[in-house]
Amino acid sequence: MTRVTFGCKICGDYKKIAMGRWTSHQPHIVVMLSALAHFHGLDVKDMKEIYSSFRIRRLVCREHYVDAASSIAAAIEAHTGSFHQCGINVDDGITEASLLKLLPPVILNDLRTFAKEMDANLTLTMRNVAHFVNDVLARHGLRGVNAVTSARTNYISVPVKKEVPRKRKKIDDIANHVKKMKEEVSSPAEETKVMVDGTEGGSCLTPTIDVTTCDSPQGEEDGVENSSSNSANGVEPFHVEPRILDKFYLVQGRMLLKLFRFCPNCGNNLSTSEQSTVSFTAIGTAPIVQFICSNCSSYASMTQRWDGHPVRDRS
Repeated sequence: MTRVTFGCKICGDYKKIAMGRWTSHQPHIVVMLSALAHFHGLDVKDMKEIYSSFRIRRLVCREHYVDAASSIAAAIEAHTGSFHQCGINVDDGITEASLLKLLPPVILNDLRTFAKEMDANLTLTMRNVAHFVNDVLARHGLRGVNAVTSARTNYISVPVKKEVPRKRKKIDDIANHVKKMKEEVSSPAEETKVMVDGTEGGSCLTPTIDVTTCDSPQGEEDGVENSSSNSANGVEPFHVEPRILDKFYLVQGRMLLKLFRFCPNCGNNLSTSEQSTVSFTAIGTAPIVQFICSNCSSYASMTQRWDGHPVRDRS
């Protein structure tokens, strides 16, 4: 069965795979847990236990990264009066003295206190904290948080970095790729007309030629549970007749699109994932579906093409 959810080690909730993030960089893990303990009341004992479990990579809610980075940004704003929407400048040319003005030492000292509880041999640096905040800002954006300091309580709204341009670029890349495929269309060798309901001599509707989202009845969501019950009742869950595999079929475009409500690779729900994209087009008689799954194909589109028959409108 394809894994579609995960249990977060920090909060204990079960979330969709697309809502998670893999832990990897040790300083980032230490900064995140220290910020959650300092600003959000994560128990020190729990913090140490969680840190020990992160010696291997784990999926956690990416919201914990956002909460931690947003709290640090709010504290910086409370002490310095501003937080730049592009993050903290940590270029190689910047001096430690300049970095002190961007990231007050009091914030670093507070985080170091909790970091020492996790690893006595680890010393957090200003660059560790700055790189963590910049990474979260670039990947997920920050949101307004309550910044509580010894001097005052301040509520700020940190500008969120929009991800629309990157998504727009992905769609443009798909469109350019489709243009390059126009010369590759070939005519089918055999014509077998089968309607979606299995009867002979049917017809199909014109496929949707547009970038759209997958949509299907709610009953399809029970597919995984039905598969398990079929196996328990002795019904073979997967059966294929080899003689029909190489035949061509006349299928309604709407039904083809339903195949991509979930990612064929990881099972992620493409119709509800914000960063997932599905493109359904046609070149000649060949329907083409291209999709980007936010879970398993964040940086590359995947393509499925069929050699189709001439489209026939329902009369």
